[in-house]
Amino acid sequence: MIRISERLSPSAALNPTKTSQTKSVFDMCEDIENNKISLPLYQRDLSWPIKKAIALFNYQLFGRAPVAPISMNQIEEHNEIPQISFLDRQRLDNDSVIGNLSIVDGQQRLATNFRAYMNDPEFEHIVLDVTVPIFKEIKTAPRSNQIPVGILLNKSSSALKNYLQQQGTLTDLYPTLLEVRNKLSNYNYTVHIARNLNEDQQIEWFDVLNTAGSRVTDIQLTFSKIKLHDFDIYTEYVEPFKDKLSDYGLSELMSPFTTRVSYPIVSLNPSYEVQINKSSHKLNYAPIPSDAK
Repeated sequence: MIRISERLSPSAALNPTKTSQTKSVFDMCEDIENNKISLPLYQRDLSWPIKKAIALFNYQLFGRAPVAPISMNQIEEHNEIPQISFLDRQRLDNDSVIGNLSIVDGQQRLATNFRAYMNDPEFEHIVLDVTVPIFKEIKTAPRSNQIPVGILLNKSSSALKNYLQQQGTLTDLYPTLLEVRNKLSNYNYTVHIARNLNEDQQIEWFDVLNTAGSRVTDIQLTFSKIKLHDFDIYTEYVEPFKDKLSDYGLSELMSPFTTRVSYPIVSLNPSYEVQINKSSHKLNYAPIPSDAK
């Protein structure tokens, strides 16, 4: 007689695709604002450059097929993985996140839309040029035919109308821009929802979804978990490092986006070598990461 694993029948009976649903961009932004959608602590910080954010806005407006689904874990009963809020990465109380949807895959897309919704100052140079038409980055103040994305997709429904009134272009632009705003705010994502996954299961799911992309590395997991000890290496070390370089006019040294974290982190190597290992600096203990090559 062939022995059948006890796992086979329960697995065949479970169909997680039945819990999928659609959610609009603005519904998810509102949930993020109210901390009903959160991030597991292991998620790395925001990694999309401005050009990728612009590409998402353009695809959501002009794309002929839907954007890929978002994957979330619903927290029920108890929570094994500490949760943090979007953008500012602040720890959330464990009891407050019961029932939350926690992001497994889709942080960058949701954060991009949320930053427009909240009119993030870092997005102030992203505009919809109605003449071209296209979302793009500008270096100067917006012209009359260019609408900042943080105004167009602002959570306040009156922000767009007030802005156009100030610019004297309300009559010309408002009807069309209102159509654009309605489309993008009601743009639906398919959301795949699993329930009560532990950390290993979430990371396995993330890896399957990103087979051709970049996984959460062990060192990124380590950096994220340091926050359990009230230290966020991104906000308390990486960002000040970049700001210091900028103060000295050296920000162009970090122009490749992949270096924005690796340069600050790898600069710790000589300090570790000399201060912790109590040895003199050796040339082969290079302070330059491999992506610089």
